[in-house]
Amino acid sequence: MLQFSVPEAKVRIREGVTDAPPLIYGFDIRPQGGESLLTISYGPPRNAGVEPARGTDSRVEKRVVVDDAGHSVGEDDLRYLNTGARSRNAVFQGWVSAQYLSVSDQDAALFDQIINSACLLPSGSL
Repeated sequence: MLQFSVPEAKVRIREGVTDAPPLIYGFDIRPQGGESLLTISYGPPRNAGVEPARGTDSRVEKRVVVDDAGHSVGEDDLRYLNTGARSRNAVFQGWVSAQYLSVSDQDAALFDQIINSACLLPSGSL
């Protein structure tokens, strides 16, 4: 199981599940007083949003996410857009994704704090 640490006082959280297959369980997280969106979903991969058009990136960082033992557990794609906004899509173990699209630096910093807190829990620990 993958767990995230969320600063609940700084965000609004909505929890939900799709009502038709494939079943996807997830959370929509928005900053208090803001409309930017971080989506964390557990389930099969899906198109959660529209990627910015090619050519709008000023810089792209692609990283491999590893566990404490150095084994690959996911991929992280961070885009700095020419507009000054940022987008990020992190996929863990192929079935957990955390994504935000075209958000301000301030909101990206909050969302990055949440994504960077991802912690793989040992089996049976919940």
